[in-house]
Amino acid sequence: MKTKITAIPMIAVLLLAFLAAGFTAKADARFIGIDEIRPGMRGKALTVLEGTKIESFGVEILGLTTGTGRVGSLILIRTYGPALRESGGIASGMSGSPVFIGNRLLGAISYTFANADPSYGLVTPIADMLALWDYQDDYMDDKMALAEFAGGQSVSIAGQSYRGISFGYGQAQANARTQAPGQELTALGISYGILKAIPVTAPVYLSGFGQRTGSAIKSFLGEKGVSAAASATTPVLNSSTEIIASFEPGSAIGLQLMIGDLGISSIGTLTWMENGRFVAFGHPVLSKGNVALLATGAKVFRTISSSAVPSKLAINTQPVGIITQDRSAGLAGRFGQLPAMLPVEVQVTDQDTGNKVVLKSSVILDSDLTPTLAAMAVIEGLDRALDRVGAGSARIDFEVLTAGARADLRRQNLFYHRADVAGVAIMDLLGYINFLLQNSFEEVLPLAVNVSAVVCDDNLSAVIADAYVAQDTVLPGAEVDLSVLLRPYRGSLTKITIPIKIPENALP
Repeated sequence: MKTKITAIPMIAVLLLAFLAAGFTAKADARFIGIDEIRPGMRGKALTVLEGTKIESFGVEILGLTTGTGRVGSLILIRTYGPALRESGGIASGMSGSPVFIGNRLLGAISYTFANADPSYGLVTPIADMLALWDYQDDYMDDKMALAEFAGGQSVSIAGQSYRGISFGYGQAQANARTQAPGQELTALGISYGILKAIPVTAPVYLSGFGQRTGSAIKSFLGEKGVSAAASATTPVLNSSTEIIASFEPGSAIGLQLMIGDLGISSIGTLTWMENGRFVAFGHPVLSKGNVALLATGAKVFRTISSSAVPSKLAINTQPVGIITQDRSAGLAGRFGQLPAMLPVEVQVTDQDTGNKVVLKSSVILDSDLTPTLAAMAVIEGLDRALDRVGAGSARIDFEVLTAGARADLRRQNLFYHRADVAGVAIMDLLGYINFLLQNSFEEVLPLAVNVSAVVCDDNLSAVIADAYVAQDTVLPGAEVDLSVLLRPYRGSLTKITIPIKIPENALP
């Protein structure tokens, strides 16, 4: 009896302690919840408009709308102030810009509206963003979502009335900037009067790629709902790269899919950081859930106005950490730890002209993205050496090194194509990396890809005219000579001899 009587108060004490701890976490005075905000409240947002200096601009709360994915609600805002007048409104690259009501963090600017007044936007609540630190399961909402304003009321922006907001992922998102409001929704049975919400991350910038490879990557990323544009430069990642984590809410922050001589990158804004962890952007980039993307610093050259959506012109700077989550509420990661990346080195020589090209880059490790991005690096090297797209032969030597060396591959092959030798020559490598990363047997970690190629204009292909052995009968374990007659392109028959060892266990 005593045990039972004393256990009840103890359970009650533990329960109260648990509830108190939960209440304290939810009621963190540094943050303001959506249940505390009211239309008409004013605050400020922080972002970098030029260089690395953080500037502020005004924010007015207009109301709430249901969110997208696992984000329950988004906050409709109007921005104002001298800084925003100069930039022309909420700009691409401002995603993640923290919004404070007083000294309490409300969340991050994450969306603006296509072909509408760019001073209006949406804020992702900080509670949803901080929850990214606890995520373990994969989640991706890649469907068109329609959210109505709270209470079913319409909202007037620049004299036009809207009854709700659409959030599109996939190719519709990439096309959002060029379509009239609601245009792409008509085919889905959704009427006009809908604001099209688009993430205000900067486009994914490509650097070092030529016209052919750049267009291919834009198309590849476009299928995943990501728009891409040309950029000037990209930082280099190596073992001696210094990690500098001098950040605060409002700082520009970047991500890299590829780094080195060839680069694929984007920038946004840091929302919050503590204990070496950070959250940013306020919306997904690739919607891939658990990820291992390179986080970098960023420098903004200038923020320019536009008739569509204003944009930050910026470059990524030094690597600073790893992005581990890419979900509905934004990106989350850690400073001071860099992700494993796949070094890809390409050396190409054109034996006709003497042109030599060496490209060194590192690609993120992702079963969906890595094969194509690595293949594009090889095509870029071949295109630069040939300085054309067309017929020719390519002798390719490549090796893929893996952890434990169990799946190491070294391969030589000769390719000829009458229209695009570079495009054909990478098929072996593309197929093997695809198999390696997506095989159904065990996880394999690739450590490096090294490609050496010699290209020329000549057609070095040949057709096998005949093949035979001199002996009528051979014994198990014996060695025989296989004679092969080859007919080179526009050439005379040539005979080569290939020694073949008959297996010891072969049937006589």
